[in-house]
Amino acid sequence: MKFAQISQFLIRYLRTLSFKRYLHNNSRIRARITFEVDREPGFGEGVWLYYDNWPEEWKAELLEYFHAYAQGTPLPAHDPLPLAPYVPGSSLVDRLEYRCNHLARLTYFAQVAHCLYLDIYQKVPWKLTDWSDDELRYLLSSMVCFRAHRETTSDPLRYVVFISSRQEATENILSDPRIAVRFLQHEPEEGRCLLGTTPEETCQLLSGWIHDYLHHNPGPDQFDCYVFYRNNPLLEDRLRRHPVPPYGNLYVTPLGCGSASSLFMDLMRSVNIPIRKVNNLIVGFDNNEESHSGLLFNWQGAASRYLLHTDDLYTTLYFQDPAPAPKGTDRGVALWNHVWLDPTAFGKAFSYIAAPSAGQGLPPFGRAECDQKVRFWETNDWLVVSAQRVAGTRNGNHDYAVASLKSDYGLSDAEAEACWNAVIESVTSYGDGDLNLGYQRLLDGPDSRHQQWCNRTGKCY
Repeated sequence: MKFAQISQFLIRYLRTLSFKRYLHNNSRIRARITFEVDREPGFGEGVWLYYDNWPEEWKAELLEYFHAYAQGTPLPAHDPLPLAPYVPGSSLVDRLEYRCNHLARLTYFAQVAHCLYLDIYQKVPWKLTDWSDDELRYLLSSMVCFRAHRETTSDPLRYVVFISSRQEATENILSDPRIAVRFLQHEPEEGRCLLGTTPEETCQLLSGWIHDYLHHNPGPDQFDCYVFYRNNPLLEDRLRRHPVPPYGNLYVTPLGCGSASSLFMDLMRSVNIPIRKVNNLIVGFDNNEESHSGLLFNWQGAASRYLLHTDDLYTTLYFQDPAPAPKGTDRGVALWNHVWLDPTAFGKAFSYIAAPSAGQGLPPFGRAECDQKVRFWETNDWLVVSAQRVAGTRNGNHDYAVASLKSDYGLSDAEAEACWNAVIESVTSYGDGDLNLGYQRLLDGPDSRHQQWCNRTGKCY
């Protein structure tokens, strides 16, 4: 045997020992590695097989993926496409099936092996042990990759993902997670790194990118979300622009907040940050209750943040192009501070739903009455210092604005004054102490901050 072959053999042997020693020494992590092997028909309970009880063949396949990441080589026998064929006119329009169960399992192994590789080789600044048991499930369990499914007891078991998923699993077909990591390390629009020094900073940076570049699908008359989804099912498909007439080439969510939540969750998971997707009930202006997707970050830790509706990051004029003081504050930080809420603020603004409801999908987590949602929009529109709020105060009357906030949205004197002062403080900071100059720099002409944002993102129609 040549020296190079001996060297490769020893490296692989030592790497295998490191992998097995890590799992042996981290029983809490090992106990969260679990694969769904069966499920009752419809949306019944799943049957799970934990790592300690896996067949040796499965453990060997997981190890091969770990070796591929450590060596920087292509993944072994891993191509999630083509999927099982879609039958037009069937009731399965809202889902995609893996073409075989073994392929689904390999897709899951690829995600878990990458998670362990990042932790063993310290490729990110945080550790898996930083997360609670429940949070680790959102990194290590197959429940976030897909779900086992059968309509009746006689049906064969299939693994599926659902468009605009209201399940624990995201809607994306996952392939090589290194694609997602490369996106975070060097996003394609400005070449920025979205991988921060902490999980919080990483979520802030991604929130800012989604705010700038993600677009909601324009509606069924112009955009068949199901056809698009079937033609572009991979996570990597979400990381490039697609033609969306008549608006141009966009980063588009196939079905709004569920798709945006899946994207956020999958990207964060690629760097070992667990994000939990939840359903929140929001009452609309027509008094009808609708279910929308939101997100939870660090939901069992001290730095928890909750997002009522993921579309709020990128679709509403209320929070568009935020510019709070001090000058130059990152847009993602502004959204983190005023659109993502800590648990106390979330409970004050909306309400929690304590008892899970029966039915399909995830039980609702929170509920926002129509007036609560509008109050949240209007109040935080000021605090985040959106472009429309800056423009609205330019010739505005302080007394009228404060009185309106109090009478229309129930703010106290102090809360209403804080809203007004947030905008004035920000504009003044952009003018280096000169209020009028601040308005000019923020709003006026092609070189203004807002116009540059409009030109860069294409979001000012």
